Parts: sequence; C-alpha cells; structure tokens
Amino acid sequence: MFSTELPPTQSAVTPAFTDVADCEKWLSQLQYTNIAQTHQSVAAQVGLLNAFTLPAAMRLAILEKLREPVSFVQAEYAKRVLLKALPFNDAELAAFQSILALWEAMQSGYRRCLNAAGEDAALSEAQLCQRVIGYLGLQFLEHYRAGYEFDAALWQRLHRAYAFAETQQVAVENVDDTRNETGQISSAALYARILLVSQASPYELSRAQQHQMESWLNLWAKIVRVSATVPATQNDVPPLEIDLDGAQGAYYCNAAPVAGASLRYLDTSALNNEMQINLALLQKGKSPEDLGLGRDCVQPDCAEFMARLRQLWCDGRSTRFLERHPVTDKADVCFGINGAHVYTTGSAFTQPKQSGKLTAQQQKEIAAFGHVVSHTGEGGGTGLQQLGFPLETWSVMDKSALGARLMREKAAGERVSHNRLIGFRQRGSEFYLLAAIRWIMVSRTGAPQLGVRILPGVPQPLSLRAAGLGVKPADPYVQAFMLPAVAALQTPPTLVLPGGWYAHKRNVEILQDSVAKTVTLDFLVERGADYERVSFTAA
Repeated sequence: MFSTELPPTQSAVTPAFTDVADCEKWLSQLQYTNIAQTHQSVAAQVGLLNAFTLPAAMRLAILEKLREPVSFVQAEYAKRVLLKALPFNDAELAAFQSILALWEAMQSGYRRCLNAAGEDAALSEAQLCQRVIGYLGLQFLEHYRAGYEFDAALWQRLHRAYAFAETQQVAVENVDDTRNETGQISSAALYARILLVSQASPYELSRAQQHQMESWLNLWAKIVRVSATVPATQNDVPPLEIDLDGAQGAYYCNAAPVAGASLRYLDTSALNNEMQINLALLQKGKSPEDLGLGRDCVQPDCAEFMARLRQLWCDGRSTRFLERHPVTDKADVCFGINGAHVYTTGSAFTQPKQSGKLTAQQQKEIAAFGHVVSHTGEGGGTGLQQLGFPLETWSVMDKSALGARLMREKAAGERVSHNRLIGFRQRGSEFYLLAAIRWIMVSRTGAPQLGVRILPGVPQPLSLRAAGLGVKPADPYVQAFMLPAVAALQTPPTLVLPGGWYAHKRNVEILQDSVAKTVTLDFLVERGADYERVSFTAA
C-alpha cells in the first residue's frame, strides 16, 4: 500500500455519477459560460467521488474520463489569477486555493486506486504512480505561475511518491499520457521535470518563459536520468543531488557527492548535449520552429533563454552577473516614477515655472544638493504619503551592486507586479535608487518578497514634455529621471520616462534645476510595465 493518509470512503454520499457512462452524460451537460460555477461543480463531484465507496478499477476509469475536462476548467479558471498584481485580493486568493484543491482532489483519487493496486492485478502501478506524481507536480507549477510560496511538505510527498515508484520497479516505465506532447512519459521523467522547473528560478520567469520551459521539458525530461549512483560530470561541475528524505528540490552539493540510501542524482549529460546542439544550430541561423522548439519561440530571446537554463541545469553556474551577499537592513520603498520622483525631490510635483527667479534659499539648495530639497517635514514622508504616495518599510535580505532581495515586513500594502519600477533607499543612504521588479514570491505568511534589478546610476529627477512642432508653451510636464553614465559598467546616460513616451528620434524638452534643453530620444534600452529607459543625444 502506498498511503494510509486518506480517510475511509462511505456509501452514504451521493456523487452525480458512479460509472463511466453516467460521468460522460454529466460532463456533456456542463455549461462553460460561467466558468466559476462550472469549476465549483466539477470540484464538488470529484470530492464526492473520492469519498464514495467504489471498486478501484471503476474509480480509475472515471478519473481518466475526467482528466481532460478538469484540465480545461482549471486552465480557464486560472485566468482569473494569472498575471495579477500580488498579493492576491480575497477573491483571487479564493480562486487560487480552489485550483490547488482540485489538483489535490485528482491526486487523492488516483492515490486511492494506487492503494488498491496490490489487490487488483488489472490496475497498472506504473500508470497510477505516474498520475500521482503528475498531479503533485501540477501543484508546484500552479504556485510558480501564481507567485506563491508552497509548504515544504509538498516536496516530501513528491519524494515519497517517486520512491514508491522505484520500490515497485515502475519508475522508468512509459505511460500513455495525452497531457504530454510526446504522448507518453514515465514517473521518473515527470519527477525530473518538476525538479528541473524548480531549479530554473521559476519565480524569476515571465509567464511566457514559464510556458516555454514547460513545453521544452515535455520533450526533454525523458532524457534526464534519475540515478542512485553519482553520474560522471564534466569540468568538475557537481551533479544535481536529491535527498528523498528531505523537504527541498534538487541542489548542487558543494562537497564531493557520495552515494546514500536516500540520495538520488539527476544525470543531465544527455540534456546538456541536446541543448548545446540546439544552441549551435540557432547560432547558425536555424529557426526555433524548424528545431521543434515552438512557434512562439523567437530569436534572439530563444537562444538567450535556453543558454540561461543550460547553466542552471547542466553546469552549476549562476546566471547573475554579480553574486548577492547577505544583508540585514531596512529600506524605504516607493512605487512608480511619480512616487520615486516625489521622494527623491522630497516634495510633491508641481508644474515648473520656467519664468521667475529662484529664491536665495532655493539657489543655496541647488548649489548644495543639485535640486530644491523638501520642506514637508522629516524626509517628506508623512506629507507625501497623505498625497497618495505610499512609502513602505521593507527588509533588505541580500544585495549586490546590481540587484537586491527585499521582503515586506507585513502582508498589507501596495500590490506589486513584474517589471514595475520602484524607488528604494537603504537606511543610512542619502539617496533613492531606481529598480525594476524581476520576481515576486508571496510567502506563507502573505508577505511578498521581491527580487529587484537596480538601474545603474544615481537617479536625477527632472521634468519632461514633448518638444517640436505642435507643442504649446502651456503643455504640461511629466516626472522623469536621468541616469548618468557609469564607466565601470560601460553604460551611457539614459532617461527613465513614463510608459508610452518613447518614439525613435522624438524630441523632448527636459527641465532640470530650472535649466531647459531639448534632447532626441535614440534607442529603447528597456521597457518595463510602467516605464521606459531610453538613450538620448542633444537635439
């Protein structure tokens, strides 16, 4: 028997179907116009089926009939939470938890069948182990897609399921699976797929990158071998190690790897060869579609992403330019160009007056600080927050010259999303830095963690408006920043503009310290969710 954790079944419950024919009839009557109601109905019937006393062979047949409809309903319902700002609101969180519950219910149904497999020779332990591992894996994927941390106990359940498949000698047996692009996949390949997804820093990936990686792994996971012996490595790169008694995924072991009863290793040598061949062909001009990498995979992003994954999966190298170092500190964090602008200047933004003289105090402040400083109280924080610009306290967990990991001290606060611009000032620092949110993970307590990429240079606040024909003297300015050149990184000076402002060779007027000049926008360096970073030259 695989598991004794499931509650006993009973005949008193009344599911809408107890055989395949009734299940097909019930499914044919589902209305998909209200996906929330349909999802609730499907989840309720799977729950009732799990609680109902039924022969294992019939339970399995019904579950197999439910697989496609459940996957469709889950995908449609997940659109309510995918790409939403984090943390979720109450309705979104309830939808996310319902999605997880249905994957768990499907896994529990197959687990009931697996418990009975030893008493019924008609049941395939290879199939049932594969299904249990697959539905556990979908819970991992759902957390990564949503940006939520999962309980480490999920790793323990996955490891136990794989260990049972090994014990029954069915781990490497291929099983028919219409949910996989190849049509067949084994328990070991599904297990390796989940481990590799987790090794790819999935919270840092965009939804498109996650989808691309999952598609590739449907093809490649079958060539990754899970081994009880230490595989041969190249260039002294340690293999990926798994502890079946542990509560984490695969990891690179710094010490020399040794064999142990609970230790397994991912042999990614064949995967490494496959990826290197694809990368070489892409560099020679082969299209991703011709190589079977997907129609949506375009160059040069395809090769760059594949090279990044190969580093993480096959040679143990970090993809970061500079490694981060642990830090224990606090930071003030504000959001968006407008929020960063007012906290950098220390005052609420008002339309500049080009005519008119600066006061003697303003002239002194410009000479000392490069701009007029705040007169709204200590740091300007309280007054500016009352104007609608939240300033939050976050903990700095680790930091490098180009990035940081931040964690909010409480769950409540501004909702955050990928590629959004923030300003943050580490306690003790004199100035704010601009950073783009690379990844988000909401912890088990509900408080979000961010990985941010720091935009190079100390930001200089300025005002900006369009210039050229058709522009009127009364046209308003918007808030923007200039980032100076950084010689060490060989980065030229750039402008950080609100989203939608960039157009190639567009002329804009920038006003900085009451000095106006016209510049020409050249190349788009990067585009975020709410900002654009652009190179420029004097007009």
